[in-house]
Amino acid sequence: MIEQLSTELQALITWQEVTEGQVIFREGEAADLLYFLDSGQVRLLQYTSAGKAIEHYRIDAGEFFSEVVLFLGNYACTAIADLPSRIAAIPKSAFLAELQQNLELASALMSQIARRLHIIKITLELRSIRSARERVLRYLQIMIPLEGDLEQSRITLERSFRAIAADLGISPEVLSRTLRQLQEEGVINRRDRTIVLRER
Repeated sequence: MIEQLSTELQALITWQEVTEGQVIFREGEAADLLYFLDSGQVRLLQYTSAGKAIEHYRIDAGEFFSEVVLFLGNYACTAIADLPSRIAAIPKSAFLAELQQNLELASALMSQIARRLHIIKITLELRSIRSARERVLRYLQIMIPLEGDLEQSRITLERSFRAIAADLGISPEVLSRTLRQLQEEGVINRRDRTIVLRER
């Protein structure tokens, strides 16, 4: 989406290289920048008063993030690089002005926000399921139509097991053990990161 920005706005971008674990912004800080992830992965989270981290979602390359700053004066969460990442920092006021003129960009941003809200809805649904087995199975049933091959009931897991497990509210070890259990039961066929769901 970054290529959809005007030449004038691209000239205002500041590119940053961040290391794994580096904080990009913190919840409550004044927000005058919108970000775009060019490469790597970023995690958005909040902390409770007891210091427990509550993960919102992860940002993959090719996505804008912190778009809530277009409507708020402060960052609503904390952003941390999960991997070494390259990000673009875009002045909020200039981006807002661009949105008013660039309908293609506005449409792409709305599409991204809608998809993200759908993923959040799915995550909340999955975390309400008590059984790890049923939670993982439901995840596969939902994600195959979204990101896989529906006709073949097949998906290749592009994200790390750690990221998927975090979305499901389980540990990576439980995720691996559950996938192995589903394969032993004949519910799935798994080869490395490619999974075919035999039971729909």
